[in-house]
Amino acid sequence: MTIKPLCLPCVIIFCLLALTPALAETDKDAEITRLRQELEEVKAQYAASMKTMEERLSALEEKTTRNEEKTDAVKKVVDKTEKLASGFEFGGYLRSGFGVNSQGGVMEPFQAPGAGAKYRLGNEAEVYGELVLAKNWLNFDDLDGPFFRTQVRMSFSNSYYNSETDGTADVFAIREAYAEMGNFDWSPGVKFWVGQRFYRRKHIYINDYYWLDMSGFGGGVEDIPVWSLGKLALAYLGGSTDRYRFKNIGYVSKNTIDIRLYDVNVPLGKGMFWLSGSLVKGGTYTDSNDITRGYPDANGFGAGFSHSRDDFLGLTDGYQEISVQYGRGTSADFTTNVQDPTQGLADAWNFQVTASGLAQITEQFAVMPVFIFEHRDNGASWRSETMWISGGLRPIWHFNKHFAVSLEGGLDWVASEPYNAYGTLYKISLAPELTISEDIMGRPVLRAFATYAGWTDGLKRHVGGSAFRNCLDGASFGLQMEAWW
Repeated sequence: MTIKPLCLPCVIIFCLLALTPALAETDKDAEITRLRQELEEVKAQYAASMKTMEERLSALEEKTTRNEEKTDAVKKVVDKTEKLASGFEFGGYLRSGFGVNSQGGVMEPFQAPGAGAKYRLGNEAEVYGELVLAKNWLNFDDLDGPFFRTQVRMSFSNSYYNSETDGTADVFAIREAYAEMGNFDWSPGVKFWVGQRFYRRKHIYINDYYWLDMSGFGGGVEDIPVWSLGKLALAYLGGSTDRYRFKNIGYVSKNTIDIRLYDVNVPLGKGMFWLSGSLVKGGTYTDSNDITRGYPDANGFGAGFSHSRDDFLGLTDGYQEISVQYGRGTSADFTTNVQDPTQGLADAWNFQVTASGLAQITEQFAVMPVFIFEHRDNGASWRSETMWISGGLRPIWHFNKHFAVSLEGGLDWVASEPYNAYGTLYKISLAPELTISEDIMGRPVLRAFATYAGWTDGLKRHVGGSAFRNCLDGASFGLQMEAWW
């Protein structure tokens, strides 16, 4: 049998087929080795990246901690600074401007003789202001504990017809200088005070009338809770004047005790009841004509009630207050002022009713009404009685946030025996205003005004000063600013 030789291609193909498994196995090992190397490289890179990230995170956390510590420190300083700054208060009131009368001279106010006030819009012929400085003594470790506060109020005034540019006509006065403290753990919420102060005054804005003003020197305690009835205030108040200096006694002293129960829930609102008693020790004094005269010992009492609510007649936003009060003797004027002496001073009396408020009809329109009735007797032996009836309105239209028009009309009827004046004064003022807001009581405001007043023959020579002495009407025009803060 003869073996035929294989052809060369066949041999080559056979060899390749025989070697293929071995080559394939070799390539697989190489691929695994390469992948393992790459995996180790990735793991090394990942480890390095993680270390870097951990280092950066640690640094960031440390920086954040430092920033938080700084922020906390700054916040503590800011809080303490704000508390310290809040311990100081600055407030005040100011009105200023100038006006002329229709005769060409400086304006003078139109006020009825015997009337306790005048309608003020376009009818104030002076610069007047008050500056208030107060200090709150704060305990930073116990801000909810006792408080301690001092306050000083200074006033200044200058009439338009006495406005010397060198300031010699300016009148400066200290109106308040007192300290108060309270909220002790044995008397939570109760306040004590001593000094000179405006004491719980009651005010009607549109004719700037204080129907109860016990401002003076003294001391007292306020906000004493009286079960569920309300709160109680007790005060001793003094007044004096250098017009009456008595032999062996010194200057006259009026001593007043004031008692008030307030924040009392009554039908349709809140009530305030007050009672006062006063005493003046008299003596002999020498008047400006070097004549020796007597000032009798005198005393008196006053009592009253006021009703208030935080809307107007329950119909609109605003407020309202009605008061009724009676005073006799040295308390007949509802103040701490020293009255001029008469033999009948102890017989002086005063009966008064007031009603005032604010009716916010719409957001742009509001009205402030007022009514006053007063019948008083100064205790003199003759020509001693005065009756005063007053009524008025001040509507205000806000055309937009910063422009408004005020219109104020008022009527005063007086029958005054001491002035020998009997009749009616009516006054109307128109005042376009630039305003800070649409709030009727928002201040400051800048206004121009035109005022007209007329009066009956029984008030002739009593109204309008020298410019209108022999007239039955008059007018004035001017500019005014008013602000409080």
